[in-house]
Amino acid sequence: MSDSPEYKSRRRNTSITIDDESDSQLSNESGCSSLCSCMNRLFFLICLGVLIVVAIAIGIVVWTGATQPAELLVQQDLPGRNDTLLWPVAKLKNNNGLDLIIENALDDSWTPYLEQWVSRWDAGYDNVDPLALSIQRVAIDPECTPSEGRIKVCNGNYGQTDWRGINVALTNGQYMVNSVAMLNDYWLYEEDQKQYTMCHELGHGFGLAHTDEIYTNINTGECMDYTNRPGRNLDPGAFNFNLLQSIYGFAGRSGSTENVLNNDLSTIAPTNTQWTEEQSIQGENEYENRFLRRHIANTASISDSIREKYHRAFQQINSMTCTHCLIDLADGYQVEIHRLIAF
Repeated sequence: MSDSPEYKSRRRNTSITIDDESDSQLSNESGCSSLCSCMNRLFFLICLGVLIVVAIAIGIVVWTGATQPAELLVQQDLPGRNDTLLWPVAKLKNNNGLDLIIENALDDSWTPYLEQWVSRWDAGYDNVDPLALSIQRVAIDPECTPSEGRIKVCNGNYGQTDWRGINVALTNGQYMVNSVAMLNDYWLYEEDQKQYTMCHELGHGFGLAHTDEIYTNINTGECMDYTNRPGRNLDPGAFNFNLLQSIYGFAGRSGSTENVLNNDLSTIAPTNTQWTEEQSIQGENEYENRFLRRHIANTASISDSIREKYHRAFQQINSMTCTHCLIDLADGYQVEIHRLIAF
């Protein structure tokens, strides 16, 4: 049966209508495909960015040992004068710097490290120079018996303790009577650890507190900051020099090394007294001031009872779990202990 004109026309129109719908569907499918493709690319880029951030975070955690992400960037509040132990010369308030004798009771393998870091601390930086330090060689003393008015530095194989280095100070009020630093050879066999620990324990000997006590955050570069990467914190630090100068004033002179095997300060003339003829008057005044400062630092009258209590407290070091410990003795005396923990 042949198609009528009306049917053919209707079929053509229907066919045209069908073609238009097909084009519309194809257009929609193409648009959807493009949108989906864009969304897929965007999703991929977001995922890639997240993965990169996670990888960086994991790398930082592995590198620093951090266990809490908040620790990575946050530094603790820096210590001030009230957090710093003072040597009695601070009572003079003459702003002539801190003049200290450091007793070398180390074995020969450690002596270069002591000399290096005493020199670094003694040098200051720019126009900031609060310390005038002298080293005296005394008998090797792993027990590290303290000498009043001085810092004593010792080493020994103290066994598998939980500390690499330790500083023990006898104080009366806020003032230091003596200070000893002990370096544990059991843990200290890597070069960076030796350097860092020597710098760190000397800092405590000057009365400094920690600038930061989180091992896993960003390093400050200075050795009073706790770190798992000691090679990154091998400098006394401008902050510490500025703090010491705000307390003791400007020393502006270098110390020396003396080879004496005794602990009797009265038999030792103040060091660094070789002035030129033009500086004789200044030298005489300097001599007197230095002797007076050392005399004040060494005039603490300690009873036998306090000495005995100090000795008993000292024997408890390896049973302590605190990193910063205070032990009350009597009559205003305390033992303040800083332990540099071994991991």
